[in-house]
Amino acid sequence: MRALAIIVSLHLLLLLLLLPHCTATTPKRAILEVGEERFCAMFDSSVYEVSLPYPLPVVPAESVDGCTIPTSWPIDSGFLSVVRRGDCEFAEKGSIAQGAGATMLLIVNNEASLFAPGVSAEKLPEVSLPMMLCSSTDGERLLALVEDDEDAKVSISVPQEKAFDKNLVFIFFMALLLQVAGSYRALFSTPLSSSSNGSSSSSDDEEQPRLALAWWHVGIYVAVASGMLVSLYFFYQYLVYVILVIYMVGATSSLFSTLKLVSQQFSVGPGWSKGVFNLRDFLFLLFSLSSSLFWFFSRHHASSWILQNLLGVVIVTSIPQLVKMKNLKVVGLLLSVFFLYDIFFVFISPLFTEDGESIMVRVATQTTSSSEMLPLTFQIPQFSDIFEGVCGEPRKSLLGFGDIALPGMAIAFLLEFDSWRVTWHQCLYFLVSLAGYGAGLFFTFLALVVMEKGQPALLYIVPCTLLPVLALAKIRGEFKELLFGDGDPSSSFRPLPLLSETDNDNILSLSVSSGEEAASYSDTLEEST
Repeated sequence: MRALAIIVSLHLLLLLLLLPHCTATTPKRAILEVGEERFCAMFDSSVYEVSLPYPLPVVPAESVDGCTIPTSWPIDSGFLSVVRRGDCEFAEKGSIAQGAGATMLLIVNNEASLFAPGVSAEKLPEVSLPMMLCSSTDGERLLALVEDDEDAKVSISVPQEKAFDKNLVFIFFMALLLQVAGSYRALFSTPLSSSSNGSSSSSDDEEQPRLALAWWHVGIYVAVASGMLVSLYFFYQYLVYVILVIYMVGATSSLFSTLKLVSQQFSVGPGWSKGVFNLRDFLFLLFSLSSSLFWFFSRHHASSWILQNLLGVVIVTSIPQLVKMKNLKVVGLLLSVFFLYDIFFVFISPLFTEDGESIMVRVATQTTSSSEMLPLTFQIPQFSDIFEGVCGEPRKSLLGFGDIALPGMAIAFLLEFDSWRVTWHQCLYFLVSLAGYGAGLFFTFLALVVMEKGQPALLYIVPCTLLPVLALAKIRGEFKELLFGDGDPSSSFRPLPLLSETDNDNILSLSVSSGEEAASYSDTLEEST
């Protein structure tokens, strides 16, 4: 119990130390109105305030990129300077426009994407001019409008975006349902459930082997994950396609195994085999591969998030079926290491980057160097759009596959442990861990709303999932079994298998033929009690 109290105290202390660093630096979007036309731009709300109560004249820079000091400006001061991205840093563009008397700088991006332009902390005191960036599409429209009307003026407003949207409620219950689905899928795929009725599976429907996760596997996983994340930070524009291929392979394999599992449950397609060829499996593989390829070639479409989410569902629910936890020691090690992994790459890595941005945030959002986004998240568009389509599709709330899959392996293990121990309705530890996961997800969203910044979900999920389970095991006197069990079906804390009808008949026959011995044993038992 003392060790448990120390673990709880360390988790709480770490949370208290990290939360003050979660400042609200979320980029915000502004609406620019020129006549009846409206445009969208993005800026860093932690540095600049761009809302204006009065319209400004719009003046394109003499040099299109704004990197050369102009000989003259049509207006002495109080105007919006418009330049194109490229050829020099944002700080230099801002310094030139600021020296010419501009009130604000609008940078036209060279691609159809938005991000908040920034200036390094060293140059920020010298360049106080507010900067915004618009997409290439909006920028070209604005420049064409100003060219036709030299007296054009722009009004700028910043609608107040709310961090909370109803889509967070949808994501919350979706994550819980996926945990339940993945855990029971793993349980029903084990010999514990499949052999309890005494029946044997056909060779076509053999149980899928599961990797027994050991402590050294955890070290390999976190080393590979860290190396890939750092590599993506430096070489994102190349390695992103490697991730896309890995995602497609994983989606194809997971969808295939899911279809095969469903067909086995409903006895679909038996007898479709001819020699080594199985028509059912071939059709499932063809459908799975076609789905992944369709997503790949349509991934830039506005609705591609739907198929990405569906493929994500089969991926995260199939992982507990493939990986078998041996005990809670391995589970706790896995989650604790990735708990620290999230903390380092979100809160500590900015100390080592040139622009002060965390490695994980840069890779996850990737707003500056590539239009490709990592497909490793569930994406749910916000249900309300205060920009009324001016800024394109509504923003999407994201939840990483790992924020479901990693705790999901622990929750699936606890459900299997419940079935071994025959605890309360065979789901006591499972229900406690599921409730803890839900609490962690709730605190993640609460921090998101309060701080208006994306949160590393494992920072909240890991302690909320593990600590109640450890406390329950200590209270029930099962701490050592849960923490140091070997995960072997023949281990001491696994219940005996259920007897088949044939076994019951044999036992009954044996007891009848040995009636005298049984009666003698009964008399002896009564005397002893």
